[in-house]
Amino acid sequence: MLELYYSPGACSLAAHIALEEAQLTYRLHRVETSKGQQLSEDYRKINPMAQVPALRLDCGAVLTQIPALLNYIARLRPDATLLPTSPVKQARADEWASLLTSALHPAFVVHFRPQRYSQDESLLPGMRREGKAHDWKMLQHVEARLPGGTSVLPGEWSLLDGYALVFYLWGLRVDLPVTDLPKYHQLARATAQRPAVARVLKTEGLQFATDALVTPEEKRAS
Repeated sequence: MLELYYSPGACSLAAHIALEEAQLTYRLHRVETSKGQQLSEDYRKINPMAQVPALRLDCGAVLTQIPALLNYIARLRPDATLLPTSPVKQARADEWASLLTSALHPAFVVHFRPQRYSQDESLLPGMRREGKAHDWKMLQHVEARLPGGTSVLPGEWSLLDGYALVFYLWGLRVDLPVTDLPKYHQLARATAQRPAVARVLKTEGLQFATDALVTPEEKRAS
C-alpha cells in the first residue's frame, strides 16, 4: 500500500489531493512540521531532507518532491487522465509544476522560515516582511498567467490545480488579499469544491478554506 507522509496544509496537500483524486488505496502518516517532527532521526531515515511530502511505494522505495509524486500518481491511473499526455500540453503542465515548485514555494519559505537563510535574529523580521511582499508578487504573477476558468490548463482539470490551491491557501493564511485575484480565486474555489478535494481538506482540518474562498461580495449576494 502507498504511504504518504504529510503535514496539514503543507505542500504535501497537493500529493494528498492527487491520491484521493486517483482513487488509490493509501495510508497517511501525519508529520507535525510546526513541532519539528520532520527533523527527527526516524523521519530523516525516510527523507534525509527533512521535508514533506514523502511517498513510500509498495516496493519500499520512497519518492519525494511534488512534481515527481504527481507524475507517478497520474501514471498509476492513466485511464483517469490526471495529467495531460500530448507533448505540448505535457510540456505546459511541466512548466506550471516547475513554476510552482521553484518560484512560488521558495518565496513563501522566506516568509515562513527565514531562519533557513540567516541565524541573525535581528534580520528575521525584515526577511519576513520582504518575503511576504514577494509572495504577493508571485501570486499576482500566477494570476496573470492563468488562462481563466477553473483550471491551470485551459479547459482541462489536472492535478496541477490541487497544487495551485496550496499556494492560494497559503496566501489566505498570511492575510494576503488573494480573493482580489479573480482568476486564481475562481480556480481555487472550483478545486476546493471537488468531492475528492473536499474530503482531503476535511481530513487535514482545513475546512476554513471553504468559507475563506467566498469573497465579501459573494457573501452579500447570497
